[in-house]
Amino acid sequence: ACKAALRSETGAAAVDMESHIAAAYAAESSLPFAALRVISDPASRALPALAMAAIKPNGNIDLRKVLSGVARNPLTLRALVSTGIDFNRALKSLRHSRDFLLGGEDLVAEI
Repeated sequence: ACKAALRSETGAAAVDMESHIAAAYAAESSLPFAALRVISDPASRALPALAMAAIKPNGNIDLRKVLSGVARNPLTLRALVSTGIDFNRALKSLRHSRDFLLGGEDLVAEI
């Protein structure tokens, strides 16, 4: 809901909902901070509720919750697969950006 509201107010194509937390911690601790973000889910849609419910406090996925959720509502599988594809694409882009910034390879836009 917060992401949708920010998108509506600003017209942003993407809304970063996490970096400010790390930036505030770094500022309070007098640590240097920079963020390089990639988009895995556009501002126009939210993560599937099942995906949100299956994330453990350490960031891992609770596979048991995912499987039981899909068993209860098989229609959620499509949204989960789309989310996984988006995430993998974003992670690949982030890795390419890291390599580019470290001088390891040329930055190539991938679609």
